[in-house]
Amino acid sequence: IEKMYRQGAPFVRVSPKHAIYFKDMMQRQIENPMKLRLVYRYPTATFDTDTALLEHPELIDQIRKGKCIAFVGAGFCAPAGGPPWKLLLQRIAMRAESLVVDTDDWVDPNHPSYNPMVVNDLIARGDYADLKLAAQLLEDALGEEQMQTFVVEELQAIQPGAKIREERDAILSRPYDASTSAEDDLVVMASRLDFVRCLNFSAHMTTNYSKELCTCPDPCGLCNTPCPLSSKESAQS
Repeated sequence: IEKMYRQGAPFVRVSPKHAIYFKDMMQRQIENPMKLRLVYRYPTATFDTDTALLEHPELIDQIRKGKCIAFVGAGFCAPAGGPPWKLLLQRIAMRAESLVVDTDDWVDPNHPSYNPMVVNDLIARGDYADLKLAAQLLEDALGEEQMQTFVVEELQAIQPGAKIREERDAILSRPYDASTSAEDDLVVMASRLDFVRCLNFSAHMTTNYSKELCTCPDPCGLCNTPCPLSSKESAQS
């Protein structure tokens, strides 16, 4: 899309039914142009994927041959609606505090230095090392099982990828509503899933607990990968 824009094309087709018209930055249905959505262009990209790939043609060749694994981090799935790491820890810390009357009850015999105020301060600072330490302190105090339960409950509302793609198709079939930014995020997330699916990766590896990467017609329990949101006991190929 960016390449066509820079070449001065008046529009680019993004699906059999839709095209983006660059003059007014609108995505319109080809058969009914009055059904439209506003689109955005971010000209100051932090990473030029095209240039990077052209510098490593052997990587493209290996992807085509199905010899690469895609590592998908949490940022990739942010538009799906899940909380970022800092907000997730804030929510877990608040829920954890509500479980006890006296903060002395939080003290784990194996970690007697635990203090909720320390955790909240680490979360507020918000850099990687602080958040990692806060998460570890919370797990030490709550126990692994309770920590995983909280994580599951906070992420359970995120829809699987197949559902996100279905909703995207429904959103694009109706007129654009500028007040529904959540719908914009779903469209972005669905487009990212389409991008990953069209590449010939042999597998996907992710640190995510949620299920938006599962694009199976029937949600499979996170694509046969064991995690707190999965009923699977062991990974399957």
